[in-house]
Amino acid sequence: MSGAGLAVVVLLVLPAVGFWLAGIVDVLRRGAGSRWGRGGWLVALVLLPGLAAVAYFLTRPAVGAAAAGFGPRRHGASSRLLRLMELVEAREQGVIAADAFEAALAELDDG
Repeated sequence: MSGAGLAVVVLLVLPAVGFWLAGIVDVLRRGAGSRWGRGGWLVALVLLPGLAAVAYFLTRPAVGAAAAGFGPRRHGASSRLLRLMELVEAREQGVIAADAFEAALAELDDG
């Protein structure tokens, strides 16, 4: 293989295949959505790998979007419960430190 051919493989083909595989893995790992929806994405990723991978990553909701208030609201959940869920998720993701988490919990209990 010539130097230019190797450069094309390394710079274009390998990242494209990695992006495509990441789409397949993400569809399989996410429990959200119906089986038909996941199956449809898998079929699309196999038949139209590049286009479907780009479309999938542009249209899928972000992880934790519902807890952050961007997704569908949980019916019947109080605002205190939603705030608690947001705090726990933020703590698990390392967004807030342990002492800030404890202070927010104490404030939530007082309120």
